[in-house]
Amino acid sequence: MVPVSQPPCLVRFPTTGEKVLADGARVSHIGPRVVLDANARVFTSDRFGTVAIWKADGSLERAFGRSGAGPGELAPGLVVIAPARDRSVHVFDNAGRWHRFREDGSLIRTVQFSGTRDPMQIAALDDGRLLDASGRDADSVSFLLWSSLRADVFEAPRIAARFGPLNAEERRTPWTNRGRLIAYRGGETFWAGPPRAVGRGYELEEWHVDGRRLRTLRREAPWFPRGADRAPSRVASGAKPPHEIESIWDLGDERLLVIVLAPKSGDWRVPVGRVLDPARRDQLLSIWAEILDTRSGTLLATLGPLTYSQAVAQLPMVMAPGTHRGVQLDTTADGERYVRRVTMELTAR
Repeated sequence: MVPVSQPPCLVRFPTTGEKVLADGARVSHIGPRVVLDANARVFTSDRFGTVAIWKADGSLERAFGRSGAGPGELAPGLVVIAPARDRSVHVFDNAGRWHRFREDGSLIRTVQFSGTRDPMQIAALDDGRLLDASGRDADSVSFLLWSSLRADVFEAPRIAARFGPLNAEERRTPWTNRGRLIAYRGGETFWAGPPRAVGRGYELEEWHVDGRRLRTLRREAPWFPRGADRAPSRVASGAKPPHEIESIWDLGDERLLVIVLAPKSGDWRVPVGRVLDPARRDQLLSIWAEILDTRSGTLLATLGPLTYSQAVAQLPMVMAPGTHRGVQLDTTADGERYVRRVTMELTAR
């Protein structure tokens, strides 16, 4: 159990000064989803089916893909990008297709795939298999391990393993509330948050891809009561949503970065067709960022409570697996979205 005592360290995420900006030619704009690989290369997409890879200095390394319905063409809309350590790139588009590209942008294969639409619920393993924790195609387990998408194998990818059993109550929960966030940095193991909105609380598990659960960490925090992450079966309009682990990042050196959303009491009703503006989110949300030492099960640092606006300005949106390097999203004075690089600094009090 991770204790509640005063953590020994302070954490901050200063910017490095390096930025990624759309070039207006090969890349029209930076989309809202950004991914980093283990080398901290930035992967972005635009609404026209283009996937872009950016170097550490912000220059464009490569852009490939186009909009369409054919093999290797991406349906319009947001895509999920999962870079692999062999430098291939897995892309999941808005038409339920899984594409795998080589490093040079040439297509390996395209298949239909009904898995996740959340980039934090999927990972391309070192051996080419795909780990899916969305819960979409599983009735009784959390994790599905899919066979590799290869050019020389023509049958559809198959489920190679199912593991992470759900209890009876969780099996009755809609799959949209059972997805789990995963943090994979290579090798045979990964960390996972609890199934979303089922009431397990602030709990993290380390799993081996052979189906063994290796460790469990539970954090007791007054701002995250037990069961606060349980979604009611029927939520009245304006009801406070459940607490939620928003992201998990494996930083290497047996450390995890965990970002948690803690909703406040208030009127959560949103007019039809609109979303909460930042000022309203500031009133309704508290956000916490914490560094956990998985060897000792101790809390190293905590940053919070932050308002929504403070979290956007101070916390990384994405971290590069196994590193202390990450990125934030921001907009220029002209309203163009860009990527700003940050690094994590952990110092003793």
